[in-house]
Amino acid sequence: MANMYLTLRVMPENAEVNLDALTEKINTAVISCEGKIVKTEQEPVAFGLKALKMIIVCDESKSSDEFENAIKELEREIKGREFKKNYATSALFRLKKKYPAHFLLFPSPTSNKNIK
Repeated sequence: MANMYLTLRVMPENAEVNLDALTEKINTAVISCEGKIVKTEQEPVAFGLKALKMIIVCDESKSSDEFENAIKELEREIKGREFKKNYATSALFRLKKKYPAHFLLFPSPTSNKNIK
């Protein structure tokens, strides 16, 4: 059988994302689809944001959709964990989620140091 080369460009949400950890997680997802990452590069995009450019080798009988879906599932898992972390640690976050109109009508109080 012949090999197929896929080039993926992964854009993190912000510049503070640990690209090495993200690469390891994507590598795990690619291995689960019976592929192998041959090359990984970090390309600067703008304002300190870097994109991951990955070249993946797999059997031509595999579809590129399998790799794309595995990485999208990884993204959903990471976002779900982040949401749970914010939900568990922030009472204000939970209140804003429960009563969104209240925070639009009555914004957070500001300091009254300048008012005499």
